[in-house]
Amino acid sequence: MQLIATLATSITLTNLAILVFGTQPKEVPTTLSSAVMEVGGVRMAWQRLVVLVAAVVIFAGLEWFVTRAKLGKAMRAMSQNREACAVVGVDVQRVALATFGISAALAGAAAALVSPLFNIFPDVGSLLTLKAFAAVIVGGFGFVKGAMAVIVGGFGFVKGAIAAAFLIGLAESLAAGYVSYAYKDAIAFVVMVLVLLVRPQGLFGRRIGI
Repeated sequence: MQLIATLATSITLTNLAILVFGTQPKEVPTTLSSAVMEVGGVRMAWQRLVVLVAAVVIFAGLEWFVTRAKLGKAMRAMSQNREACAVVGVDVQRVALATFGISAALAGAAAALVSPLFNIFPDVGSLLTLKAFAAVIVGGFGFVKGAMAVIVGGFGFVKGAIAAAFLIGLAESLAAGYVSYAYKDAIAFVVMVLVLLVRPQGLFGRRIGI
């Protein structure tokens, strides 16, 4: 029910944005997105370097939060057994709201970082969301119950997720350069399928039996 509600809300917000802003792609260039750095013959926009550094910092902070902070530990516990947390006195509603807020903040930060690199339109985040999901699966995602558990389940494998994201990004770049740019966006899902066939628990996940 929660997953369906989330999908319905996403569709509603996307179409509302289409009604308000239209479907014409828009640009949000910055000084960094137009400035290019060159190192050893490799050219890259400064904005992409900012995205890389910011991603590493955010992932490091997230790793610390879910492993050290009391609220982060509560989120991990709820991703495994919401009912047991309620029994021992965890405020599950507060933790769920905090999880939602953190997720929204991370999505907003991602949008602010990558917007200067692409044309912006209401459905621009769909492909990036699917690629992020593929990265979490490849890194080692715990398949746990509930929409909130889907969010938190990936938190336990922050290092695996960021390593998988770099792996997928590298595979996409190589495929675009040596195969065809037309197939670049499909590479993330090809990598995900291959990993699931060879190692269902993900590259950094652990097989758990109950």
